Amino acid sequence: MKIELQKGGNTGDKFRFKLSESNYTFANALRRTILGDLPSMAIFKSTIYDNSSFLYDEFIMKRLALIPLTTDVKTYNFQENCKCGGEGCARCQVILVLEKNGPATVYSKDLKSRDPKIKPVYDKIPLVKLGPNQKIKMELYAHMGTGKKHAKYHVANASYEQIDDSTFDFFVESYTDRTPKEIINEAIEILTKKVSTFIAAFEEAKNPKKPAKKVKPVPKKKPKEEVTESEKAGEEVAEEVLEKVAEEVIKEDTEEGFKEIKKIKEEETKE
Repeated sequence: MKIELQKGGNTGDKFRFKLSESNYTFANALRRTILGDLPSMAIFKSTIYDNSSFLYDEFIMKRLALIPLTTDVKTYNFQENCKCGGEGCARCQVILVLEKNGPATVYSKDLKSRDPKIKPVYDKIPLVKLGPNQKIKMELYAHMGTGKKHAKYHVANASYEQIDDSTFDFFVESYTDRTPKEIINEAIEILTKKVSTFIAAFEEAKNPKKPAKKVKPVPKKKPKEEVTESEKAGEEVAEEVLEKVAEEVIKEDTEEGFKEIKKIKEEETKE
């Protein structure tokens, strides 16, 4: 596999290169990774306090959602993977405020972010024109997503022309704060991780590990209780007392029995 830079047409946000000694499978995988797997910030929710412009709230929201925002991948997490459980916090979303009075034209530069790292990439994107006595005031929420989820998260446009079975002319155009070279490098890293994960899963399926045998735990024997000398002496005394009590009970029973026999005999002689 070889990559050669194309002469001409390479500017700050556009990049051309030739991919050779490859195949259409890898070329298309690289293109789809650039389009769908790179994270980017975008507005997804709003709280509208006032909108007296000529446009409906939903129409303005669609325009706001498609404004490219700068992205800080190291600071922010995907909302579905955040510790807050997707409720929204400072680690997964940022708040922007839009407030302006007419007569005026509202541009993307009028969005004021609470995080200076997250802001519109382009300042002069028109949103709506306000007439006299018209006003717009809203609070906007942005989070990270990928192009697979929605087109507003796309970071670049990527396409290629197939010259022959192993050669492809690539064109990448960025419309975010990342350069085309950064986008291509990031896409290759993501694609490499996916291939590694697939190979590991394939090897595991081909050679499945046998489940370990469960070993039954051996029950522990209870330690014999040690009897002290005082306890032994106490047991002997108790046994002696019990024997004496038993002897007295037997004596009482026998004496009463003899008395009853004498009474019966005396009664018989009297008769």
